[in-house]
Amino acid sequence: LDPSKFKGAFAEICEGINRIGDVTDTGLKEIREALAQLVEGNLTYQMEGNDAGVFAEIREHLNKAFESLRSSIQQIEESSNLIGESTREVSDAAASMAQRTERTAATLEETSEAIQALSAHVAHSAELAGEANDMAAKIQKEAQDGKNVVNATVKAIHEIDASTTAIRKTITLIDDITFQTNLLALNAGVEAARAGEAGRGFAVVASEVRDLAARSSDAAKEISALINASQEQVKKGVSMVDETGNALNSIVNGVVEIASQISEISSSSSEQANSIAEINQATKQLDQTTQENAAMFEETTATSLSLKHETEILARVIGVFRTDSGEAKPDDTKVARFAAARPHQHAPVSGGELAPEPPASAPHAMTSGNLALSETEEEDDWDDF
Repeated sequence: LDPSKFKGAFAEICEGINRIGDVTDTGLKEIREALAQLVEGNLTYQMEGNDAGVFAEIREHLNKAFESLRSSIQQIEESSNLIGESTREVSDAAASMAQRTERTAATLEETSEAIQALSAHVAHSAELAGEANDMAAKIQKEAQDGKNVVNATVKAIHEIDASTTAIRKTITLIDDITFQTNLLALNAGVEAARAGEAGRGFAVVASEVRDLAARSSDAAKEISALINASQEQVKKGVSMVDETGNALNSIVNGVVEIASQISEISSSSSEQANSIAEINQATKQLDQTTQENAAMFEETTATSLSLKHETEILARVIGVFRTDSGEAKPDDTKVARFAAARPHQHAPVSGGELAPEPPASAPHAMTSGNLALSETEEEDDWDDF
């Protein structure tokens, strides 16, 4: 307003209005500059001036807001860097663990196959040991039967030896009778010779009796010789049968011991087969657990990569703000285009599905230092102005 066109109080009013306009214009320009710096991401900006009243309060609140926002962005940046570093470490560790787990799973699979083959061999050995145990029991029974036969044979030979002794006694008796008969025949011949012609016929009979006694004596001697030879053979047979019996006893004892050892081997083989079967089952369960761990580590790796990607996006977004006196960071237009172009996906969860998008952030409240300001308070300040 041109005060020269007015006089008196109206001219003073015009001058007052002009001063108010100048103050308002200066204050709004400072506010516009602060907002422009905020749009550019320069959080190091501080409003200067000696305005009074509501503009001084606005300057103070905006400076505190810049300081609070700068501190928050710095903390977010530090946390983002820490999260990024931790995410890279977790990702590298998960990838390394996944590789080692895959190698372990492959080794366990080979071990499981080897144990299965060993289990089959041990089971076959246990089966053969069982068959050998049955065969040893059969041989033991046959050896015992042979021992019984030998014992019966020894008993029969001893009975034959006893019978031979009885026969020898009988032959001795026959030999004595023959000797007596020969003496009687000799005496009869002598008496017949004394009788002369009357005893001639009796002499012939006596001679025949003497010849018969002689033949009987010879036969008894031959039988006695045969019995003696037979008795010698019987003694040899008894000795041989005794030796055979002793050998069979040793064989039976050895077979019994072998059968006992084979039985222990069969029992041990069965226990080993059961133990290997349990080990095989445990190895299968361990292999399954390892496979599940490998899948879990792969999911962890994917999650870490997704988190790393999100951390990089957060770093780019934070990068638009300047929190020190360094060079300016990328402008918000580029970051906005980058954020809008990125895929809104997160780490895969179980089943291959994507995790749901997090809820949208609530509108940011106005701050003054560390205190929140409501829109009503802002309007009241302008009303006061």
